[in-house]
Amino acid sequence: MCPKIYSMAEWEKKKESYPWLTSNALGHLLCKVCMSVSNLKSKQSHASNDEWTKKGISWSGSDIGKQKSSLRRKIFDHKSTASHVNAQKILEEAKKDQLPEAFLSQYHKDVETTTRLLRTAYSVAKHNRPYVSYGECIELQEANGVHLGTCQHSRFAATGMIECVSAEMRRKLCHEIVERKQKISVMLDESTTVSRKSCMVVYLRTPWPMDEKCDECFSFPLGLVELESLKADHIVSSLLELLKKNGFDNSYLEQNLIGACSDGASVMLGKNSGALTQLQNMFPKIVLWHCMCHRIELAIGDAVKSVGQVNHVKSFLDKLYSVFSQSPKAQRELEESASQVHSELLRIGRVLDVRWAASSYRSLCAVWKSYPALYHHCMYSDSSKQSKHKSTYTGMANVLKSPQFVHSLAVLLDALESISKLSLALQSETCSLGEAYSKVKRAIRCLELQKEGELGEYYKEYEDCEGSFKGVELSDGRNQYLNKSAFLQALIDNLNARLHNNVGIDNKEFQDLLQEADVLDHKKWPSGITSPWIEGERKLKTLCKRFSLDFSTLSDEFQDFVDSPSIVPASMKMVKGIIQTLPVSSADYERGFSSMNAICTDLRNSLTVEHINSLMFISLVGPPVKQFKPEPYVKAWLKSHRSAEFFKNKKAETDKQQERYHPLWEVL
Repeated sequence: MCPKIYSMAEWEKKKESYPWLTSNALGHLLCKVCMSVSNLKSKQSHASNDEWTKKGISWSGSDIGKQKSSLRRKIFDHKSTASHVNAQKILEEAKKDQLPEAFLSQYHKDVETTTRLLRTAYSVAKHNRPYVSYGECIELQEANGVHLGTCQHSRFAATGMIECVSAEMRRKLCHEIVERKQKISVMLDESTTVSRKSCMVVYLRTPWPMDEKCDECFSFPLGLVELESLKADHIVSSLLELLKKNGFDNSYLEQNLIGACSDGASVMLGKNSGALTQLQNMFPKIVLWHCMCHRIELAIGDAVKSVGQVNHVKSFLDKLYSVFSQSPKAQRELEESASQVHSELLRIGRVLDVRWAASSYRSLCAVWKSYPALYHHCMYSDSSKQSKHKSTYTGMANVLKSPQFVHSLAVLLDALESISKLSLALQSETCSLGEAYSKVKRAIRCLELQKEGELGEYYKEYEDCEGSFKGVELSDGRNQYLNKSAFLQALIDNLNARLHNNVGIDNKEFQDLLQEADVLDHKKWPSGITSPWIEGERKLKTLCKRFSLDFSTLSDEFQDFVDSPSIVPASMKMVKGIIQTLPVSSADYERGFSSMNAICTDLRNSLTVEHINSLMFISLVGPPVKQFKPEPYVKAWLKSHRSAEFFKNKKAETDKQQERYHPLWEVL
């Protein structure tokens, strides 16, 4: 508030001359420097003037001239007071982000002890242990003779230390990316925690290591954000707020945000108002991408819907899963049956559901390899002889011994084997868009060969059986044979349709991007080219324009690259790394959700989203405990927290719940 004896212009001029001047609601003068130091938690003592920090400086005099003169004299005198000068020194030291040397020497023992505690808290987070394990680890170390001080032994201290380490690690990483002006892509999706909280996980993908010789990328969790609403507008605002919080403002994103990836949910990739569509409207240069692994799953689902015979196999396999996954007795009897017929027994899971292709393939393999044990169990186990289960087990045995079921299983396994390998390849961090496109086309060709008569491994084994499969006599069942040709054709058609159905980038633009990227791979060049390669330079120039790069700094090295393809210049590796930054699949944030579920279990459902965020980052990104260097994080912790040797704190009390066993301990 402007003091009433000054005009607004006079007050602004006065603040320019004395930047530390401010005023309270009454218009009395205050000193921002002295106020900041009085609020700063510092080990150093500082005697501040209450008038300049709390009450405010007023004027005196009978007229305006004398009142201004009195304030002018008080401002001038305060500028040179010892308290103001000391306050400025303290703020300068705080800005340097360094603890005073005197403090470090005086509290060397505190730092050493606190380092042990912080490393213990880090180990708890790294191994997904509950916070109460922190106190248990301290008790164990003290029993082994390790001195850990008298303070910061509670689970609340562990929570604070983990939050401090996680925030500092994320800050360092993001600061390094911003300083080097790295290109970035974001991957995001929403999910629900065990405690029924809607949240969004955001991953950042960038070239690494951060130098010009880099042509590889890595992804890390930028943050887990609690969502108050699942509308696209709120998701976009939460994403931008998270990016800004970590140093990525709009000006940085305009130049360096090049891609965004998510699953096919309409709230994310809706054509008109999806969250990423809105993001692309704000930053037109980014490439939106629908996760390839999700697209493959959608193609498989569409093929299953179009070929009705597959549903019979799926429903039967779901029945097997429900019988043997929910009953420990059935599982135990199945293991006994496997040992009796000398058969390998694998875990049976769900097939052709929301999980990716590799999971369905493993479940089908489990049924194929466990086939003799499954049939023997359905026919001869104790459960199959009980009246209430007899019809169920008899029905499953009849399906298992039918050649129609074995035939359908073989067809599905051969088809899913190729797609499973494709899905796993697309989940790799080193897979680029061009490689992903080539791998999908290769998988489609493999399916076309199977349709034309090329027999897969499983179908060959089925054809070799003559009335008996793995020791089980086959007899016709009621279901029809799966139309192999129709199923494979449906799979091929849907994979082709999903491959060319790109969200946020039309097929022509996608093909242009692939052709532009090919100029960086000398294996895909036309034969006999020499520099200057005009067509290659044109594509590279378009690529540079797409990703906001300076073509003039790359043209000479590109000509050298054309003349000597075996020697890849650093700048070409850099451009290749930028293309690698475009995410192919959402495997990274799916792993993040798996980590979240491992952290926030039924027994830990009271964890807040902020705590889960810190634990996830350390668990996924933090170095192993042996390689963790806690010293800089101890330094950050001690700026605003007490050390482990703080003498006024009482030692943490032991659990009194077991005191009733105290009389037995002497004997034990």
